[in-house]
Amino acid sequence: MVIELRPEATLAALQDIFADWLSYCYDTELASVERDDYVIDWRAVDEEWYVCQLVALRSAEKARRTITVLKDEGGVVAFIEESPLTGLDSPHALVDISEETRRLLRYLLPAATGLRTLDRSTVNHIEDVDPATLLSALGGDLAPGLLVAVTKGGQAELSSPQKELIEAMQTLALVGTAPAGAPLFDEVGCSATTRAGGLVSISRTSDGLDAHVIGSTSLRTKLDSARRLLVRRHLSAPIPFELERRRSSAMTRLLANSGEVDLPTALLLLEEEGQRANELENRIKELETHLDRALEEQDHALGELDDALSRLRFIDRAFRELGEVPTVEAGVDDDWRPDSTVDALMAARELLEYLVISASDEPCLELDAQQRGGIWAKKIWLSLRALNDYCKAKTEGRFSGDIAMYRANPPPGAIPLLAEYSHFESESTSNQANLRSIRTFAIPTSVSPTGKIYMQQHVKIDRGGQSAPRVHLYDDSGGTTQRIHIGYLGPHLPTSSAF
Repeated sequence: MVIELRPEATLAALQDIFADWLSYCYDTELASVERDDYVIDWRAVDEEWYVCQLVALRSAEKARRTITVLKDEGGVVAFIEESPLTGLDSPHALVDISEETRRLLRYLLPAATGLRTLDRSTVNHIEDVDPATLLSALGGDLAPGLLVAVTKGGQAELSSPQKELIEAMQTLALVGTAPAGAPLFDEVGCSATTRAGGLVSISRTSDGLDAHVIGSTSLRTKLDSARRLLVRRHLSAPIPFELERRRSSAMTRLLANSGEVDLPTALLLLEEEGQRANELENRIKELETHLDRALEEQDHALGELDDALSRLRFIDRAFRELGEVPTVEAGVDDDWRPDSTVDALMAARELLEYLVISASDEPCLELDAQQRGGIWAKKIWLSLRALNDYCKAKTEGRFSGDIAMYRANPPPGAIPLLAEYSHFESESTSNQANLRSIRTFAIPTSVSPTGKIYMQQHVKIDRGGQSAPRVHLYDDSGGTTQRIHIGYLGPHLPTSSAF
């Protein structure tokens, strides 16, 4: 875990804290020493800013405790890590921290920062703090979590399970009390489930603050399980990348200035860095898994949306033509969905008669090489079909507006244009000759005598920077060709900010 210390915390004060801790838990002094049952390594660099590291390894407990403290322009931060030795049978089964590490945290608490008016070394009365201000502070990168015991009102007495859990968690989070009707519980969205005798845990996640309620019954019957759950929640707060960078920089300075490193310590440091690299790799794999799952869900949702739109259009046509709700399925012409943008473009050339497509296939290949290529292909296909329906409705006299009006209010039975649409490019783009030329594409001479035209109208298939797909077009549905001309389909074209 990570604790932010007060700016005035000195290296000398930390040495006193570590010395007291080692004397109590290891019966040794603050110095590098290697014995049969434990290894202590202590290194420090005290310059304009300081950095120190204490490694305490006890073979009988099969655990290593590493405390790294750095003070730089960003403040004073302490990293406390307890990791099982590789020889442990189930190193990942541990969900708690040892009493030795809890005692170290208790020693460090007086030097730790609080949060607004809240003190980490005492039980606070949360009702006296503005909830919006408190939650805003809790959302900070290094803010501790908050554990609130729910009372009947005022300074009501806590139950025995509440007291026990508050005492156990006081080293890991801010703790306090509040009555069941406190505004804080409304602010975090859990007021309906809070009852006197329970606990509310508010912890920081990668998606923001998360509130969790543990009822009084669970506290009485499953106290150990509740404690392990809270420990896991409050230890899993994400560490900002900038803080990881600061720690790496501090460790480099420590290794460069603290003289020779003995072999056992070097092996410990190597194992530490290897473990940290594995944790980062696992985090990346987890995020990639979440992204893949989200893309699959979006792909499935697009298919369901397309099915729903097809059924809705068919029912709408049946109402108008038959005057009753049909019981048959939608036509097979709505069933096909492309797997790639190239497939969508080829199908549009063959099937969408109101579109004239001069766009090249090469930019489509760039889209298909992206992770979201399959999803983009389906969105592009739906947008091209919508443009085709728009042009068809206009030439048949069923609609008289432009694409923006069609997008806002499509005629009955038509495919809606769900993607964003822009009629103009920005002035900075239109006023630069090189950017205009990039957006100038071939068109029949009946539309433009030069055989080319500036296509600033475009459909925004997705957001996301330069790789996001765009469809550049010229709407001649009301002109001589009565068609929409597609000049470009591919990644976002360069803008003034790219030059």
